[in-house]
Amino acid sequence: MGLFKEPSKAYFVDINEEKIVSEGISIDGKTIDFTVSPYSIANVCIEF
Repeated sequence: MGLFKEPSKAYFVDINEEKIVSEGISIDGKTIDFTVSPYSIANVCIEF
């Protein structure tokens, strides 16, 4: 996912926007990368 500026953090959150302890999101400049299974929904919090 391309962004307008570099994020400082990105992580998965639950429906209540509470941080989920998990790995799998990488930050590379203005891009974040993560994998979601087919027919799934991902909630991602991105901090700048």
